[in-house]
Amino acid sequence: MIEETEEEKKKGDGSNDDKPSVPEVILAEQQRDPEEAAVAELAIRRFVRERLSDFYEQVEASLNSLENWVASQPADAQEVLAERGFFDSVGDRFLVELYGIAGGKGAPVMDTLVCEVDGAVSFAQASSFHPSIFIEGLRRGVRDACWFVRDACMSILSHQWAELLDMATAGSIDFVPALYALGLPSSAFQSADFAASLIGHAEAYRNARELRREAVKDPTIDKRAEDEAHARAIQEELLQSRKDAQSSVL
Repeated sequence: MIEETEEEKKKGDGSNDDKPSVPEVILAEQQRDPEEAAVAELAIRRFVRERLSDFYEQVEASLNSLENWVASQPADAQEVLAERGFFDSVGDRFLVELYGIAGGKGAPVMDTLVCEVDGAVSFAQASSFHPSIFIEGLRRGVRDACWFVRDACMSILSHQWAELLDMATAGSIDFVPALYALGLPSSAFQSADFAASLIGHAEAYRNARELRREAVKDPTIDKRAEDEAHARAIQEELLQSRKDAQSSVL
């Protein structure tokens, strides 16, 4: 029996004193200073709270303008503006305008805010019997939604929170544009433009309903409109025929 040499034994059991051992590398996660993180979180929460408070006041001003416009309408128009159709139309438009503030769906802050407002709008649409009651429902919906987002901002932005804390470190305000990108209504929001859009939509609804009411009272209105459209089509056809004839001559 051939006895194995010491070198062969080392090769057989996989050990080799000449082979350098692989050092264990422990990657320690860099820990954020607790006090610094607390200050950064406080800065973010304070900014969100103050911005949402200002935003609610702006939306309230817009709704006040809408309510004043409704109150300025004559008695016959007031009846039209007290219909369920008006509440449905303006309520749906209100939600679209809210989404538009942050550039549409997909931003977590505005998605959450509009989702909260949606429930209040639906309730106001179904339960209101007067424009003022309906508009007050929109006010309460935005107020409650702002409170919810204010208190739950850390949960709403859970995926972005660590990055926001880093941006708020050492008193930096780099987190502000990041919050706007995530759907927080920015200071660029103009309550006058918001009000104008709502009033324009309400006015269009009123005009359409009044035209329809006139048509019901006087069926000849629809007939006149149809005759005028037919006459315009004939004139356009004759004009095109003349152009075609001139082209063929040339």
